[in-house]
Amino acid sequence: MASPIKSRLNLPGWANGIPLKFLWTVDISPRNGSNMASVGRSIKKYIETYDSKSFDISENIIDDTSNKEYGELLAQTIALPNEQLLIETEHLEGTGGFKAGYIGKQRQPYGAQNKLDITFLETNKDLIDNFIKPWIIAVSYKGLIEDGEDDLKCNIDLVLHAKGQEEGEKGRGQGTQTWRDRKRFSFFNAVPYQIEAEQLSYSGDVSIQELSRTVAFTFDYYEVTDLSN
Repeated sequence: MASPIKSRLNLPGWANGIPLKFLWTVDISPRNGSNMASVGRSIKKYIETYDSKSFDISENIIDDTSNKEYGELLAQTIALPNEQLLIETEHLEGTGGFKAGYIGKQRQPYGAQNKLDITFLETNKDLIDNFIKPWIIAVSYKGLIEDGEDDLKCNIDLVLHAKGQEEGEKGRGQGTQTWRDRKRFSFFNAVPYQIEAEQLSYSGDVSIQELSRTVAFTFDYYEVTDLSN
């Protein structure tokens, strides 16, 4: 093994370890109320009022498939938004051979083109059709302007974890492996606005890809918190 690789792998301390990307949990919580059933009731009200009761809404399905320790159990993958500062050049007349200077325009906003994507696993009682799809329709009627009634927005916490050793056993090459929290992404005032199209086939055994559907969430802003200390 090359010496730089050995040096990299032998850096002391937990902070220098390479994380495992599959150790994460996501929690979807209401802004008002103790559980997502409060959002489910608001969804049901809008659907019954404006959309001719077109969906059977399971108000408790997110709470039933979630656990405070393990997060939303049906969430399979997550794609985080990016950060980008738009750069342009400004040309001035009569500057001869001088190159045009560059200027910063604006930070890329959050919304349809810069979003949070969560892929959910379908079960017999379907989270998508029994909650998220009518959720999007309810949001289309209510809109995104805050008015304090029948809240349809939520907060989403994504916590990344890593493996570590107990403090008293570091450096001795032994000890029980434990989970440690690395960092948390918190997305505020989020709502879903787009669902990946569903496909059915007679192709035989169902694959995990056929049972997974991606939901796009928009949000106002997010925070990143270091949890490693």
